[in-house]
Amino acid sequence: MRNLPFLSVVALAGASRAHALGGNLPPSVPVPNNPSEFQGATTQTPVFSWQASIDPEGGHILYEVEVYDDLGHLFGAVGVRDGTVTSLASVLTNGASYTWRLRAVDDLGLASEYSPTITFSVNAPVDDPEVTVNGAGCSAGRAPDAGTLLVAAAALLSRARRRRRVSGRAK
Repeated sequence: MRNLPFLSVVALAGASRAHALGGNLPPSVPVPNNPSEFQGATTQTPVFSWQASIDPEGGHILYEVEVYDDLGHLFGAVGVRDGTVTSLASVLTNGASYTWRLRAVDDLGLASEYSPTITFSVNAPVDDPEVTVNGAGCSAGRAPDAGTLLVAAAALLSRARRRRRVSGRAK
């Protein structure tokens, strides 16, 4: 029962009083921004962002971000020190749904509650370049073989000899 009066004092006196008495309050719950609820991510490597938490004692905050697949299995997690933006090292599956949440942890290891769980789906455009067939530069034939090349070379040599004879007569 001794903890109840202390908690009441903390609630009434604020964080500075709790710190002076040797107490520590958890940071506020971070608020997820992006991806937002039921928003489609347009990339398989989305950026996760949130509103910063406040540590009543003014300490540094470590954010623990967790992403779960549609079966509820942990897909990836990352810790971010004092920042409000991150991405996962893993690539998400296009067309799949995911949920994410985060919490704030202060310097002494006291954690906030988890944020509300946010559901989103990955709707990345498929990189499928358009192909235009217009006949320009296209070939449906086969590559020339050695015989074709020899005939073409002989024709060029014959033409060069003829030019030399004609230019020799002109003198």
